[in-house]
Amino acid sequence: MDSNVEVPAVAGVNGSGDYRFIAAELFDVSARVILWCSCVDPQGPEHTSETDDAAYQDLYDTLSHEVPSGTPLTLLGGGKLSISDTAIVIASRSQNFGQEPDRQTTAKILRQAFPALEVEIMG
Repeated sequence: MDSNVEVPAVAGVNGSGDYRFIAAELFDVSARVILWCSCVDPQGPEHTSETDDAAYQDLYDTLSHEVPSGTPLTLLGGGKLSISDTAIVIASRSQNFGQEPDRQTTAKILRQAFPALEVEIMG
């Protein structure tokens, strides 16, 4: 990836729906946490721990290719987002990466990216 391309704080959200996400600490201009998301396809394969594990790994693999070469990246964990027209609910945890250590930081990033939506943490 071109080293002049900025990696957004939140990527992969395309409207209402259910998403898997991973949180990672990116050390580019300064240390910052970013969220990389992928829509959960309701018509896709049955949701099992194996399909979830593969989906979270795919998210990480995609993110690592989007980050400029040589930029340190630390995976923090992940979970699921449910996004409606009025709110974002953060829940669950990645089976293979665990939950990010500070879910309040995840909520703050989402509030900044989507100021019109309420952000709620479940569990």
